[in-house]
Amino acid sequence: MKTKHRKDAHAKHRLRADPGAFFRVMARVQPFTQPEQTSLTLPLRVSWQSLCTGQGTEEDFHNLACCANVCLLRAEEIDPLLVVPVQHAQDALMHMLDRAQRLGHWGTDHLSREHIPPLLDLYEQLIALSTPQQMHTAMQAVMLRMQRGQTIPQP
Repeated sequence: MKTKHRKDAHAKHRLRADPGAFFRVMARVQPFTQPEQTSLTLPLRVSWQSLCTGQGTEEDFHNLACCANVCLLRAEEIDPLLVVPVQHAQDALMHMLDRAQRLGHWGTDHLSREHIPPLLDLYEQLIALSTPQQMHTAMQAVMLRMQRGQTIPQP
């Protein structure tokens, strides 16, 4: 009886195999599904449209700034030629931020209308071609850069 009791007690603490571990790993390494891609990119298009129509808010700006930061990080990993258009878009966003601080409302100008749509297209392509793990790693790296002050400021 004593041995059986001891074995039962140790059985409670043994490492048990996780039956869902395989599915979690596969979800991180497979590309985003079409509904996931839409749910990640549509809010950015809505934010951009709001800014273009003069109805934009600071939250819309920060959505685009976050997109630019993630695109810059992924562009650095992929190809240096991708970095230039992202930096132009970041410059346009900084100009938009300066304009909003001076005028008191959010909107676009010629610079942002020229450089932000290609940034959104790039982001959509990155989402389509990247895995959730890659995008999660990129977002973590963006957070580290934010702590160091190396990105567009976030709220």
